[in-house]
Amino acid sequence: MKFGLLGYPVAHSKSPALFAAAYKHSPHTYELLEFPDLLKGLEAAVKGGYSGLNITAPYKEEVLSFVHNADSLTSEVAAANLLLFSKGEIKAFNTDYEGVKSSVADFVTPGIKALVTGCGGAGRAAALALRDLGAEVVIANRDYKKASKYASRFGTAACPIEHVPQFAKSARIIIDTIPAETDIYGNTSFDGKLIFEANYRNPQLIDKCTAEGGKYLSGIVWLVNQAIPSFRLFTGENPDSEAMELLASLW
Repeated sequence: MKFGLLGYPVAHSKSPALFAAAYKHSPHTYELLEFPDLLKGLEAAVKGGYSGLNITAPYKEEVLSFVHNADSLTSEVAAANLLLFSKGEIKAFNTDYEGVKSSVADFVTPGIKALVTGCGGAGRAAALALRDLGAEVVIANRDYKKASKYASRFGTAACPIEHVPQFAKSARIIIDTIPAETDIYGNTSFDGKLIFEANYRNPQLIDKCTAEGGKYLSGIVWLVNQAIPSFRLFTGENPDSEAMELLASLW
């Protein structure tokens, strides 16, 4: 079966290498589909005989307009990062949620304060995962109305992006999902905090976190932990998660 990653840009993605590690002796393939237009990318996938796709930025929200049905988690997050094609229909799933939950579960205790910066598809999945683990979550976003809308839906709190230093000070866990370089944390010390940065291609926070005594989790961890359930949904087979993790440890 053919699978792939659709987004723009995606040339930098490590997903094909992860898939190859997951299914070493399998006839399944995984390719990159880089399209500046989502509809054209979906059409190419259908015509190309793909059985499923991972969806990445900037299409995790927009793609829901093209699916025939979505599972309950995808509907709650209002974003999808995985599609399955079957009998002329497209079904949407969200494995970002599980990717975050698996990555931070060992660090979350009931009532711990957590801050999620960014309210796109990844940020919302992160906020929901933290909430379900028992954390007290604040979602920060440049568009405060958007953050407030989803915070109301999730039963969490929200704040404008300029208030991040205030909430970062008391947060023990910070999940940063803002893709562009930014300096929103001000003079906040990361000492004693878990910093989980989604952007593995061009990380901005690792040096600050390391210098100030924080615990840093790379977006590579998120990538692997969302890929495992993704690949299982694609093929119906358990991927070689140990091989995936070994490969990721070299990056």
